[in-house]
Amino acid sequence: MNTLLVVDDEKSVRYSFERIFEHYYNVLTAEDGKSAIEVLDSNIDDIDVIFLDVRMPGMNGIEALKKIREKTINIPVIIMTAFSDSNIAIEAMREGAF
Repeated sequence: MNTLLVVDDEKSVRYSFERIFEHYYNVLTAEDGKSAIEVLDSNIDDIDVIFLDVRMPGMNGIEALKKIREKTINIPVIIMTAFSDSNIAIEAMREGAF
């Protein structure tokens, strides 16, 4: 079964992803960038895609994306945000996100 990693500080967003995809994918979650890196380190060979929020306390999504890319370039990362900002989108794409 394919595995998704959902990283968002909003519990309701993580829960929604789990409910939507649980019958089709193994869904792992993390509440911030630091936790995402820990989950990635433990599951790097299993994760097929990462959904990553931009605005989170502590390590934000762009910082987490940079650390993810230090570890692997093969896992697609999809950036999510409730706040539209073209500069963030450009920076995320430069770091290899979608």
